[in-house]
Amino acid sequence: MITAHGIRFAYQRAAVLDDIEITAAPGEVVGLIGPNGSGKSTLLRTLYGALTAQSGAVLIDDTPLTEMHAREVAKQVAVVVQEPGGEQLPFTVRDLVLLGRAPHLRSFERHTRADHDIVAHALHKVGASHLADRTFSELSGGEKQRVLIGRAIAQNAAHLLLDEPTNHLDIRYQHEILTLVRDLGIATIVVLHDLNLAARYCDRLVLLDAGTVAVEGHPAEVLTPRIVKDVYGISAERVDRDGIAQLIFTL
Repeated sequence: MITAHGIRFAYQRAAVLDDIEITAAPGEVVGLIGPNGSGKSTLLRTLYGALTAQSGAVLIDDTPLTEMHAREVAKQVAVVVQEPGGEQLPFTVRDLVLLGRAPHLRSFERHTRADHDIVAHALHKVGASHLADRTFSELSGGEKQRVLIGRAIAQNAAHLLLDEPTNHLDIRYQHEILTLVRDLGIATIVVLHDLNLAARYCDRLVLLDAGTVAVEGHPAEVLTPRIVKDVYGISAERVDRDGIAQLIFTL
Protein backbone atom coordinates (compact mmCIF):
# COMPACT_ATOMS: atom_id res chain seq x y z
CA MET A 1 0.00 0.00 0.00
CA ILE A 2 1.16 3.53 -0.75
CA THR A 3 -0.35 6.32 1.32
CA ALA A 4 0.11 10.08 1.57
CA HIS A 5 -1.19 12.14 4.50
CA GLY A 6 -1.43 15.92 4.71
CA ILE A 7 0.97 16.60 1.82
CA ARG A 8 1.80 20.27 1.36
CA PHE A 9 4.28 21.47 -1.26
CA ALA A 10 5.27 24.88 -2.60
CA TYR A 11 7.79 26.17 -5.12
CA GLN A 12 9.30 29.08 -3.20
CA ARG A 13 6.14 30.94 -2.09
CA ALA A 14 3.77 29.46 -4.65
CA ALA A 15 1.65 26.74 -3.02
CA VAL A 16 1.10 23.76 -5.34
CA LEU A 17 -0.31 21.10 -3.01
CA ASP A 18 -2.34 21.72 0.14
CA ASP A 19 -3.23 18.98 2.62
CA ILE A 20 -3.41 16.14 0.07
CA GLU A 21 -4.56 12.65 1.10
CA ILE A 22 -4.26 9.69 -1.29
CA THR A 23 -4.04 5.92 -0.89
CA ALA A 24 -3.60 2.99 -3.27
CA ALA A 25 -4.23 -0.44 -1.77
CA PRO A 26 -2.67 -3.65 -3.10
CA GLY A 27 -4.19 -4.49 -6.48
CA GLU A 28 -5.96 -1.13 -6.76
CA VAL A 29 -5.58 1.32 -9.66
CA VAL A 30 -6.11 4.92 -8.53
CA GLY A 31 -6.44 7.61 -11.18
CA LEU A 32 -5.07 11.05 -10.43
CA ILE A 33 -7.02 13.56 -12.53
CA GLY A 34 -7.53 17.32 -12.69
CA PRO A 35 -7.01 20.36 -14.92
CA ASN A 36 -3.58 21.49 -16.06
CA GLY A 37 -1.69 23.05 -13.17
CA SER A 38 -3.75 21.30 -10.50
CA GLY A 39 -0.66 19.58 -9.04
CA LYS A 40 -0.96 16.02 -10.39
CA SER A 41 2.64 15.53 -11.54
CA THR A 42 3.99 17.35 -8.50
CA LEU A 43 2.05 15.03 -6.21
CA LEU A 44 3.30 11.99 -8.09
CA ARG A 45 6.89 13.18 -7.64
CA THR A 46 6.41 13.51 -3.89
CA LEU A 47 5.13 9.93 -3.78
CA TYR A 48 8.46 8.49 -4.96
CA GLY A 49 10.74 11.05 -3.33
CA ALA A 50 11.80 13.14 -6.32
CA LEU A 51 10.31 16.08 -4.42
CA THR A 52 10.13 16.50 -0.65
CA ALA A 53 6.93 17.90 0.76
CA GLN A 54 7.16 20.77 3.24
CA SER A 55 4.75 18.87 5.50
CA GLY A 56 2.88 15.60 5.59
CA ALA A 57 4.13 12.07 5.05
CA VAL A 58 4.33 9.41 2.35
CA LEU A 59 4.27 5.80 3.55
CA ILE A 60 5.15 2.66 1.65
CA ASP A 61 3.52 -0.28 3.42
CA ASP A 62 3.41 1.80 6.62
CA THR A 63 7.10 2.80 6.42
CA PRO A 64 7.73 6.54 5.97
CA LEU A 65 9.44 7.29 2.67
CA THR A 66 11.88 9.57 4.51
CA GLU A 67 13.15 6.58 6.53
CA MET A 68 13.87 4.45 3.46
CA HIS A 69 17.17 4.30 1.59
CA ALA A 70 16.91 5.17 -2.11
CA ARG A 71 17.70 1.58 -3.08
CA GLU A 72 14.92 0.27 -0.87
CA VAL A 73 12.46 2.76 -2.38
CA ALA A 74 13.48 1.54 -5.84
CA LYS A 75 12.79 -2.04 -4.78
CA GLN A 76 9.32 -1.10 -3.58
CA VAL A 77 8.19 1.56 -6.08
CA ALA A 78 8.45 1.45 -9.88
CA VAL A 79 8.02 4.72 -11.75
CA VAL A 80 7.18 5.49 -15.38
CA VAL A 81 7.46 9.22 -16.06
CA GLN A 82 7.41 11.45 -19.11
CA GLU A 83 10.75 13.14 -18.56
CA PRO A 84 13.60 11.85 -20.76
CA GLY A 85 16.21 9.91 -18.82
CA GLY A 86 18.53 6.98 -19.47
CA GLU A 87 16.06 5.69 -22.05
CA GLN A 88 17.37 8.36 -24.44
CA LEU A 89 20.75 6.63 -24.58
CA PRO A 90 21.39 4.02 -27.32
CA PHE A 91 20.27 1.08 -25.21
CA THR A 92 18.73 -2.03 -26.67
CA VAL A 93 15.31 -2.84 -25.29
CA ARG A 94 16.74 -5.82 -23.40
CA ASP A 95 19.43 -3.68 -21.74
CA LEU A 96 16.94 -0.95 -20.83
CA VAL A 97 14.59 -3.42 -19.14
CA LEU A 98 17.61 -4.98 -17.39
CA LEU A 99 18.08 -1.63 -15.62
CA GLY A 100 14.99 -2.56 -13.64
CA ARG A 101 17.08 -5.17 -11.85
CA ALA A 102 19.65 -2.61 -10.64
CA PRO A 103 18.03 -1.99 -7.21
CA HIS A 104 18.40 -5.70 -6.46
CA LEU A 105 22.15 -5.82 -7.09
CA ARG A 106 24.85 -5.13 -4.54
CA SER A 107 27.72 -2.83 -5.45
CA PHE A 108 29.76 -4.24 -8.35
CA GLU A 109 27.55 -7.32 -8.50
CA ARG A 110 26.87 -8.58 -12.00
CA HIS A 111 23.50 -9.62 -13.40
CA THR A 112 22.72 -13.29 -12.98
CA ARG A 113 20.90 -15.75 -15.20
CA ALA A 114 17.88 -15.21 -12.94
CA ASP A 115 17.97 -11.47 -13.74
CA HIS A 116 17.98 -12.19 -17.47
CA ASP A 117 15.12 -14.65 -17.04
CA ILE A 118 13.11 -11.99 -15.19
CA VAL A 119 13.76 -9.54 -18.05
CA ALA A 120 12.64 -12.12 -20.62
CA HIS A 121 9.47 -12.73 -18.60
CA ALA A 122 8.78 -8.98 -18.33
CA LEU A 123 9.19 -8.47 -22.08
CA HIS A 124 6.88 -11.40 -22.73
CA LYS A 125 4.29 -10.02 -20.34
CA VAL A 126 4.15 -6.65 -22.14
CA GLY A 127 4.19 -8.28 -25.58
CA ALA A 128 7.63 -6.93 -26.46
CA SER A 129 9.82 -10.02 -26.70
CA HIS A 130 10.27 -9.43 -30.42
CA LEU A 131 11.71 -5.98 -29.67
CA ALA A 132 14.48 -7.19 -27.33
CA ASP A 133 17.36 -6.45 -29.72
CA ARG A 134 15.94 -3.22 -31.11
CA THR A 135 17.32 0.17 -30.07
CA PHE A 136 14.83 1.81 -27.72
CA SER A 137 15.01 5.23 -29.39
CA GLU A 138 13.84 3.72 -32.68
CA LEU A 139 10.56 2.40 -31.28
CA SER A 140 7.11 3.89 -31.71
CA GLY A 141 5.43 5.67 -28.81
CA GLY A 142 3.27 2.69 -27.92
CA GLU A 143 6.21 0.31 -28.10
CA LYS A 144 8.28 2.57 -25.85
CA GLN A 145 5.54 2.64 -23.22
CA ARG A 146 5.32 -1.14 -23.27
CA VAL A 147 9.07 -1.40 -22.76
CA LEU A 148 9.09 1.13 -19.90
CA ILE A 149 6.32 -0.79 -18.17
CA GLY A 150 8.35 -3.94 -18.83
CA ARG A 151 11.25 -2.32 -16.99
CA ALA A 152 8.90 -1.57 -14.10
CA ILE A 153 7.77 -5.22 -14.06
CA ALA A 154 11.40 -6.39 -14.04
CA GLN A 155 11.94 -4.17 -11.03
CA ASN A 156 9.52 -6.49 -9.20
CA ALA A 157 8.06 -3.64 -7.14
CA ALA A 158 4.71 -3.88 -5.39
CA HIS A 159 3.81 -0.27 -6.21
CA LEU A 160 3.62 1.47 -9.59
CA LEU A 161 3.43 5.20 -10.34
CA LEU A 162 2.80 6.45 -13.87
CA ASP A 163 2.66 9.99 -15.23
CA GLU A 164 0.34 10.18 -18.26
CA PRO A 165 1.36 6.84 -19.81
CA THR A 166 -1.12 7.34 -22.68
CA ASN A 167 0.18 10.77 -23.70
CA HIS A 168 0.69 11.05 -27.49
CA LEU A 169 -0.54 7.50 -28.10
CA ASP A 170 -3.29 6.60 -30.56
CA ILE A 171 -6.56 5.13 -29.30
CA ARG A 172 -5.56 1.49 -29.68
CA TYR A 173 -2.33 1.90 -27.74
CA GLN A 174 -4.05 3.94 -25.03
CA HIS A 175 -6.39 1.06 -24.26
CA GLU A 176 -3.68 -1.60 -24.61
CA ILE A 177 -1.34 0.20 -22.20
CA LEU A 178 -4.01 0.78 -19.56
CA THR A 179 -5.27 -2.79 -19.84
CA LEU A 180 -1.71 -3.94 -19.26
CA VAL A 181 -1.34 -1.65 -16.23
CA ARG A 182 -4.63 -2.80 -14.72
CA ASP A 183 -3.81 -6.47 -15.22
CA LEU A 184 -0.55 -6.18 -13.25
CA GLY A 185 -2.61 -6.37 -10.06
CA ILE A 186 -0.38 -4.13 -7.93
CA ALA A 187 -0.99 -0.87 -6.07
CA THR A 188 -0.98 1.72 -8.85
CA ILE A 189 -1.40 5.48 -9.05
CA VAL A 190 -1.65 6.85 -12.57
CA VAL A 191 -1.94 10.46 -13.76
CA LEU A 192 -4.45 10.72 -16.60
CA HIS A 193 -5.91 13.61 -18.59
CA ASP A 194 -8.53 11.59 -20.45
CA LEU A 195 -11.49 11.28 -18.10
CA ASN A 196 -13.14 8.52 -20.09
CA LEU A 197 -10.00 6.38 -19.92
CA ALA A 198 -9.80 7.10 -16.19
CA ALA A 199 -13.41 5.98 -15.73
CA ARG A 200 -12.84 2.76 -17.65
CA TYR A 201 -9.56 1.57 -16.12
CA CYS A 202 -9.38 2.99 -12.59
CA ASP A 203 -10.96 1.60 -9.44
CA ARG A 204 -10.99 5.02 -7.78
CA LEU A 205 -10.32 8.59 -8.87
CA VAL A 206 -8.74 11.48 -6.97
CA LEU A 207 -9.67 14.79 -8.59
CA LEU A 208 -7.29 17.66 -7.87
CA ASP A 209 -8.27 21.29 -8.30
CA ALA A 210 -5.82 24.10 -7.57
CA GLY A 211 -3.67 21.84 -5.40
CA THR A 212 -6.43 20.37 -3.25
CA VAL A 213 -8.56 17.24 -3.47
CA ALA A 214 -11.88 18.41 -4.88
CA VAL A 215 -13.45 14.96 -4.64
CA GLU A 216 -12.38 11.31 -4.55
CA GLY A 217 -14.21 8.04 -4.95
CA HIS A 218 -15.52 5.57 -7.49
CA PRO A 219 -15.42 6.99 -11.05
CA ALA A 220 -19.22 7.13 -11.15
CA GLU A 221 -19.18 9.30 -8.01
CA VAL A 222 -16.47 11.65 -9.25
CA LEU A 223 -17.35 12.09 -12.91
CA THR A 224 -20.71 13.78 -12.65
CA PRO A 225 -21.70 16.62 -15.02
CA ARG A 226 -21.84 19.05 -12.10
CA ILE A 227 -18.37 18.21 -10.80
CA VAL A 228 -16.87 18.29 -14.30
CA LYS A 229 -18.46 21.69 -14.94
CA ASP A 230 -17.29 23.10 -11.59
CA VAL A 231 -13.68 21.90 -11.92
CA TYR A 232 -12.99 21.88 -15.66
CA GLY A 233 -15.36 24.65 -16.72
CA ILE A 234 -16.95 22.58 -19.49
CA SER A 235 -20.39 21.05 -19.79
CA ALA A 236 -20.77 17.32 -20.19
CA GLU A 237 -23.42 14.70 -20.56
CA ARG A 238 -22.83 11.30 -19.01
CA VAL A 239 -23.68 7.91 -20.45
CA ASP A 240 -23.38 4.83 -18.24
CA ARG A 241 -22.78 1.60 -20.11
CA ASP A 242 -21.98 -1.74 -18.46
CA GLY A 243 -21.38 0.11 -15.21
CA ILE A 244 -18.79 2.46 -16.74
CA ALA A 245 -19.41 6.21 -16.83
CA GLN A 246 -18.45 7.94 -20.09
CA LEU A 247 -18.65 11.65 -20.79
CA ILE A 248 -19.75 13.55 -23.88
CA PHE A 249 -18.44 17.11 -23.75
CA THR A 250 -20.29 20.17 -25.04
CA LEU A 251 -19.16 23.78 -25.29
